[in-house]
Amino acid sequence: MPTLSATPAPARQHKKLAITGASGDAATSAVALVALGGLFLIWARRRQTAHPED
Repeated sequence: MPTLSATPAPARQHKKLAITGASGDAATSAVALVALGGLFLIWARRRQTAHPED
């Protein structure tokens, strides 16, 4: 009996993980883009500071 009651629980968690996984992929992509953008801005500022073109 315990195995039968344990089977539906992972199935419900799996559905939640599937939904979270889809939004998680979008969130991961967004975080990656923001991080890359931030690194690019830092690199650009350092480059301007090291070699002022004014």
